[in-house]
Amino acid sequence: MIGCALAYLPLYQNLTTVVLFGRLIYLGPLYHVYMILWCMWCGNAINIHAGINGLEVGQTIVIAIGLLPIIDETAILLSYICVAVGLFALNYYPSMVFVGDSWCYMSGMFFVSLAQHETEILAFFMLPQIINTLLSLPELTGYCECPRHRMPKYDAENDVLTASGKGTFMNIVLRITGPMHEKKLLWLLLVIQVVCVLIGYKFKS
Repeated sequence: MIGCALAYLPLYQNLTTVVLFGRLIYLGPLYHVYMILWCMWCGNAINIHAGINGLEVGQTIVIAIGLLPIIDETAILLSYICVAVGLFALNYYPSMVFVGDSWCYMSGMFFVSLAQHETEILAFFMLPQIINTLLSLPELTGYCECPRHRMPKYDAENDVLTASGKGTFMNIVLRITGPMHEKKLLWLLLVIQVVCVLIGYKFKS
């Protein structure tokens, strides 16, 4: 958490306005508190919406592509997308590379740095991560027991994932759809992420 907050320092600037609810709002000194909270949340939110092959990298690809029409720094964003696509090929089921926390934290900070005055639309793009964070709060705050892994259960006989009792968006999806193979669940979650990006575009227009 402290590292994410310190990572905001290079983003410090005198322009302290954000677009919220379709209006340009001047936050003054509160802008920096607002941005530090975004930096702390964004990477962690990507990190905890994970657990199946390809999801950590796949969700960041969808968000990055969604940001392309929104920001001016398209060259650096395209470079990120190219790297992410290459990593996704190795992280896809069955994964040969596991990205760990580093990719998630770096990606979160990267998105905040690009969209720091357009955080509202970034929030729409990251609705699955927001929902997952809210569902996770009882476990993350210690109100309920928080195991090291909060993944769905694996049914080895049928080679499918089933919902566990843990508070994650992934488990909610499995409760609605029923048991599902890991690859199919990945693509369903990424389709949901794409839908959220389209919702963000609709709201911005």
